Amino acid sequence: MTHEEEQLAQKATLSLQELPIKWYRKVRQISTSASTTEPPNGNEAEKEPNEEVEKPEQDTMDTSVTQDIFQQDQNDEVSQIEAYIGIHAVLSIIDTDLGPAVEVRSTGNLSQEFFEKYEFIGMDHKLDFISTLFSEDVGKEVFIKRIIPLDNLEYAAPGGKWKLENMFDVGSGYFHCGVKLYSRSEQWTFLGGGKKILMFDVLKPSTVRKREVISYINALTKWTEDRAR
Repeated sequence: MTHEEEQLAQKATLSLQELPIKWYRKVRQISTSASTTEPPNGNEAEKEPNEEVEKPEQDTMDTSVTQDIFQQDQNDEVSQIEAYIGIHAVLSIIDTDLGPAVEVRSTGNLSQEFFEKYEFIGMDHKLDFISTLFSEDVGKEVFIKRIIPLDNLEYAAPGGKWKLENMFDVGSGYFHCGVKLYSRSEQWTFLGGGKKILMFDVLKPSTVRKREVISYINALTKWTEDRAR
């Protein structure tokens, strides 16, 4: 490992501290009314009037809640609705017992009503943690975080919408967001990498731009891989 790579890893670690992001998680709503198509609404789903997001050129997500309904059978008495929601969070590089990791944690309280009506899809007991805090002023507060060891990451890529001109961009897909992180895959794939393990947009007033975030995470991933050799 070169001295320049060590310096870049240190710069990346210092730059990626408390980075404001909008973290996209998929949830499932079980509704007794098949006509219900409203995505989750609450503290974590409210749009702040002065919020600014560093977005890709074609922005399809202009609210904190992404109304991207994947399944709804209007003939069922009980309909299942799956949608992506945007959760205000911060991203940091932290040290853990398993080595350096990417930590994402929500900054807004997830309401009790949210957990009564919706469940997160793709919860991983090794990566995801839900914590509850109690205080006299606020009462019960619920937060979610995900901790991803760097040696579990393959790469970061810009996330774009599937279209002909970017069909070979590894970050393109059905869901449109600024940054996508991919886990390592045990099996070889054409484009490399495993499943999407984290999706988010970089929020202003962050001084670190989206492309810098991607570059820093990829530098840290390579640094971690080189250290293990």
